[in-house]
Amino acid sequence: MKNKVLNSIKFVALLIIYFVCMTILEYIFPSDIEIELSSGVILGVIAQILLNSFVIVYLIHRLSLTRMKLIFVTTIVIYGMQIFMTQIETLIFIEAFPMIGKKTLAQLFVGGFLLFFIIASSAYLLWTSNIKREASKFDLKDVTNGWIWKIPILSVIYMILYISFGLLIAWRSEELRKFYENVEIDIYKLWFIQIFRRGLWILFCSPILIWLKGNRVEKIIIISFLLALLPTILLIFPNPFMPKGVRITHFIEVFISNGLFGIILAYLLSIKGGKIGTVRP
Repeated sequence: MKNKVLNSIKFVALLIIYFVCMTILEYIFPSDIEIELSSGVILGVIAQILLNSFVIVYLIHRLSLTRMKLIFVTTIVIYGMQIFMTQIETLIFIEAFPMIGKKTLAQLFVGGFLLFFIIASSAYLLWTSNIKREASKFDLKDVTNGWIWKIPILSVIYMILYISFGLLIAWRSEELRKFYENVEIDIYKLWFIQIFRRGLWILFCSPILIWLKGNRVEKIIIISFLLALLPTILLIFPNPFMPKGVRITHFIEVFISNGLFGIILAYLLSIKGGKIGTVRP
């Protein structure tokens, strides 16, 4: 009971740190976009803070790394999945978002990384005294054995999911088609970019595949959860960038397709078993 209370206090403290850091970074990197603070927007921000804090605390406890390696890898995983990957998609379809300029995107890339690094560092400092550090006995070559032939298969699977859900869910929405009617992009260029994004998804998932202190089932669950929810959490709530119909359609499309890809990716690239050996922090 005492530990539960203490962990709850620590988590509340992390949420406060998160909110304060967001406010300070907003002051340092002021946005050019005026956002009306409606109840929906506020709920979206709260949901994002709660989700990100939970993910960071989970990774801090479950990755078999120590000190700065743990903080940096945790930062890269959540930053890559929530900021980097989503804003690449924004760049591809930038004509549909006239209010988002290069300055705003640069602020998101830089400010987002700083924010996650600070929160990961704070979480590490809050829980470092009672986190048991463990390291996998697997050599990196053992963990990544067979990835060379599996990654091309994942490329094909990713493109099938991307195109299928795009056509069957997203592009069937007349409101969404109208929203993107001014976007001009070569289809072959889009396919190349999406194959590149598939590689980035694998890159950002690889720390979990390699260093997570858990079996294949846990890796499948957490990777599918992160790929499905981290990029889409803000699509659940009202935002000034997309009409309701467009964001809900995108949420359903990306949540399901990314979740399925996460399951397949984690299943193919993770290994069975994996004994963990204790090391000093």
